[in-house]
Amino acid sequence: DRPQAVAYVGGLTEKRGSAEMVTAMDAVPAERGATLVLAGPLRDDATERVIEAAQRRADVEYHPWLSRSEVRSVYARVRAGLVVLHPEPRFQTSYPVKMFEYMAAGLPVIASDFPLWRRIIDEAACGLLVDPMDPGAIGGAIDWLLTHPVEAEAMGRRGRAAVEAHYSWDSESTKLIALYRYLLGLRAAPSTVIA
Repeated sequence: DRPQAVAYVGGLTEKRGSAEMVTAMDAVPAERGATLVLAGPLRDDATERVIEAAQRRADVEYHPWLSRSEVRSVYARVRAGLVVLHPEPRFQTSYPVKMFEYMAAGLPVIASDFPLWRRIIDEAACGLLVDPMDPGAIGGAIDWLLTHPVEAEAMGRRGRAAVEAHYSWDSESTKLIALYRYLLGLRAAPSTVIA
């Protein structure tokens, strides 16, 4: 029952795919009435120009800053979360908080097809992977999720289950405490600490 909308929440920069996300909306058929919700500070001149132009579009909604409760409200009214960062070395080996926030919110994820992210998304079967430099591929993924709501909802449920089982404090705290105990010399390194 949610609107035909997708979101990106976080700092907006050229290398975080701001232009590609906006341009991707051109690949989503107009009859869908889809909206891209962008929320976060603008961190470079190129992105400021992109967002300034995007604000004249009917299919882009921009918020410079949102409180945590407003972020939850955005997540509650969209159908997917975007994290289409450019293939920079630092991004390819990162664990983006926003990806796990989307998963925790029960949203399917449209993410850059990086090996590390592919492992996370594929293991949870919680989203679609795209070439982040290809707005057409991003738009195609948006359109697919909007036109396959049952599959999208199932992806969102699986992502939330993965966060609860593997990517939450409850699931990770025992590993961290075991590492601290090992570093303090209180016990041998457990197998979950040594990778």
